[in-house]
Amino acid sequence: MKKINKTLSCIIAIAILAISVFVPVTVSAAEYVIPDGAKFITDVEIGRILVGIEPGTTLSQLKDVFSDYTLTAKNLNNAAMADTDNLGTGCVVSVNSDGSIVDQFTVVVYGDIDGNGVIEIADSVVLMQSVLGNSELTRLNFIAGDISDNNKNDASDMLHLSLHMLGIKNIDQTIASEQSLLGKQVRIVTIGDSITEGMGTFNSYRTQLAKELYSAGANIKFVGPRQSPDPRVTSDYYNHAGWSGWFVGPTTSGGSGGIYNELPNIFPYDEEGKPTDVADIGLMMIGHNNYFRNVALVDSETGRHIFEDEYKNLVREIFVRQPNITLYCATMVNQDNGHSPDYNYQNRYGYSYSDAQNANLHIWVQDLVDEGYDVKYFDLCGATNLSGANGDFNSNDGTHPNEQGQAKMGHAWFTRIADDVLARNKAETSGELEVMVNSVALSKSSITLYEGYDDTLSVTYTPENANFRTVVWTSSNNNIATVDTVGNVHANKPGTCTITATSLSGNVSAYCTVTVETDPAKTEMPVNLFNTSFNAADAHLFTESSKTAYFNNEIYLNGFDVWLETAETFELGNNWAYSQVMRDTINFAISYGDKYYINMSVGKITARIIDSSKKFELLYDGKVIDTTTANYDTTQCKYTLRYKEGKVMLIKESLVTGVKQILLSGEVPNENYYSTASIYNYELWRGVVMNQMSVDIIK
Repeated sequence: MKKINKTLSCIIAIAILAISVFVPVTVSAAEYVIPDGAKFITDVEIGRILVGIEPGTTLSQLKDVFSDYTLTAKNLNNAAMADTDNLGTGCVVSVNSDGSIVDQFTVVVYGDIDGNGVIEIADSVVLMQSVLGNSELTRLNFIAGDISDNNKNDASDMLHLSLHMLGIKNIDQTIASEQSLLGKQVRIVTIGDSITEGMGTFNSYRTQLAKELYSAGANIKFVGPRQSPDPRVTSDYYNHAGWSGWFVGPTTSGGSGGIYNELPNIFPYDEEGKPTDVADIGLMMIGHNNYFRNVALVDSETGRHIFEDEYKNLVREIFVRQPNITLYCATMVNQDNGHSPDYNYQNRYGYSYSDAQNANLHIWVQDLVDEGYDVKYFDLCGATNLSGANGDFNSNDGTHPNEQGQAKMGHAWFTRIADDVLARNKAETSGELEVMVNSVALSKSSITLYEGYDDTLSVTYTPENANFRTVVWTSSNNNIATVDTVGNVHANKPGTCTITATSLSGNVSAYCTVTVETDPAKTEMPVNLFNTSFNAADAHLFTESSKTAYFNNEIYLNGFDVWLETAETFELGNNWAYSQVMRDTINFAISYGDKYYINMSVGKITARIIDSSKKFELLYDGKVIDTTTANYDTTQCKYTLRYKEGKVMLIKESLVTGVKQILLSGEVPNENYYSTASIYNYELWRGVVMNQMSVDIIK
């Protein structure tokens, strides 16, 4: 470090800045001309980044290259840039064509850490403070300071910066390169419960961890006896050893299963007694279910620390089956209220905090290290600091981290193990060339949504056997529409923007234009013209039961098990109408042979939902005009059939999350009336749950 400080003194005296010639060249990544030597890379946090821009390049010079497009740019401080301003780290450039944004990217100039477009003493000072640990750089500044391309800010970066400023060797602005030869593959097993498994409405932290390790150039594979597919990543990242509801074990399995008991399946032996599924690294977070189900930490009679003994025995048995593994033992993440399981256990059941796992895990790990095991401690709870106030938890249970919480976990694990994984990768090569993604395509090239509505985009990759298939999603204007990590698009206000999906492998992109319009439901108030009485002639449609009653030609459907007996379906507006006259929850099951379905009809327009094939159909005058297949929600939801001026659509709305999505749409003859028909709380389980059915019409 003394040598670096001496070099820094020299830098102050004789700083020299070199600027190279700016020559355009056509590239395929973005289908337009970009500077010679420049290229796009992708970062998990930032998105698309343009590198290879020489320091001192102005916005005007970039505009000359993008001659067929209109460019606008903002600097690192979000201020509009003039043509004479230098392009620096953090500049966000928007590429416009015919009034619409067709692309957007961030510029990084290696060595320009403060973002002013030139490499100077101030950059050395900022980088030095980071290397010394006196300050922490933002992600963009970190990338600009990683001049040696080793995913670190260290002495080698200082050396490159010094040589550049001394005029000895300019910083190579094209250092970021795609990995062509895979390093030695590192096999990782994740051990735990439902948070490790990923289930229901959330995925595991493995997805974010896989993204970040890949971005860092790591070659990894998750192993284990179980699979939880996630469409965002390739199958190499599906496997794990997580079981929902399981204890540490063995004696505290409680009939629900213990991880200790499952070790023969996690690390099986062959006929010769050799392990067949070898893992290099193990990531273990276990113990939540011991707490949730009030499993004693300490034997009240003997004083024996049950939890500590079983945790340590689990670790020892792992090494019996995998003697060469490196095992990272993590504290349990917070619960929704922001408290660790230790805190909740102490206050709910009265156990001493000094006996709890999170408070003592570092001691247990040190004990195991002293016994000779390759065990490492990780305070995952402290590293993530999850809380319900920050929106980190599944709204359905308040226990499991949601996508955001899982992403925080994945990032925390990455910071803990990245150096270890990359060192193992570099120990030797796998001898295999990486199969890069050549192109990506989106399921839709354009979407029109009402404000407040949602849609989902999916990606296909070419070739299908690429080593890593996942994209970073970005929106050119979050005020108009946002997109999350899995391609769910949400419309915010009227306007047009572009959703971009950029593959981390190959740095290729696909685009979807999103047009957001004002929801007509906000400006047009339907009037219900149907009578509130039920036609007694339709009574044969329902079984006679104690839960069905008639009064003044109105039918009251009280509670469950009100069944249709015939093949007839609901025909709202044609045969009969039902309006809200129920006195309790209404449950219908509609049967037609082996198919379970329901029809909603207004005039000649019909929306049919078929249970057996999970299909939605939109019909006009008996002919199908649009169809889709989709999974059904088991939460409360509403399906609405809307018609106005020849445009018809089937809208799905979750009454729990508020998500609204246009499932089907089509053009039909204009019959000069506006109608909506809605089914509420519709759940397809070989039976249909309906809390309400209504029809509104304006003529």
